Amino acid sequence: MSKRQSIVEAAREAFLEEGFDAVAMERVAATANVSKVTVYRHFKDKEALLEAVMAAHGERAEFGPMGPLPLRVIGLRATLLLVGDRMREFLDRDDIVRIGRLVASQAERHPELARRYYRSGAEFGLASVAGLLEEAMALGMMPPADPRLAAERFIALCGGLHDHARSLGVTEALSPEARLAAVTGAVDAFGRIYGPFVGEG
Repeated sequence: MSKRQSIVEAAREAFLEEGFDAVAMERVAATANVSKVTVYRHFKDKEALLEAVMAAHGERAEFGPMGPLPLRVIGLRATLLLVGDRMREFLDRDDIVRIGRLVASQAERHPELARRYYRSGAEFGLASVAGLLEEAMALGMMPPADPRLAAERFIALCGGLHDHARSLGVTEALSPEARLAAVTGAVDAFGRIYGPFVGEG
C-alpha cells in the first residue's frame, strides 16, 4: 500500500469513528504512520482528504449485476430475487451505512462531494437495474414501461423504511432469512405492478 493509500485509509477510519469535524490532520498522520508534512504533500487540506476518501469508497461501493445475469435461463422473477438480495445485503453492510451517514453530515458544506458519491453508488445501481429491466422488456419478459421509473420502484420496494431506520441507527441489519422475505415480497409486489412476467404466470 502506498503512502497516499495509507493516508486515505487512515482518514476513512478516523472520519467514521469520530466524524469529519473532530478529526485533526495530526490524527490521520499518526494512524497512517507518516508525518503531517507528508499528509499535506498529498492533500492540501482536510476537505481534499475527505474527497479522496469518498472517491476511494465509491470505487469499492459500486454495485450492479455481477457477471451476466441469466435472464434467459432462470427468468425475470428469479433474476430480480438475485439482484434484490445482493442489493439489500450490500446496503445493509455497516461500512456502507456509516459512510452514508458521513456523506449526509457533510452534504450541505460539500454538495459536490455528495453528488459524486451519489452518482458512484445509488445512481450507478439504479442504472444497472434499469438496464436489466430494459433487457427483460426487449426479450418480451415484461410489458413495455419506462425502465428507469420501474427500477426506482423496484429499489424502493426492496428497501422500504429499513434503509432510513439503518441510517438513524435504530435497527440492525436484516438476517439472511428476513432479507429473503423482504426481497421476495418486493419482487411479488413489483410483479403485480408490472407483470405478469411472461412465462411465469
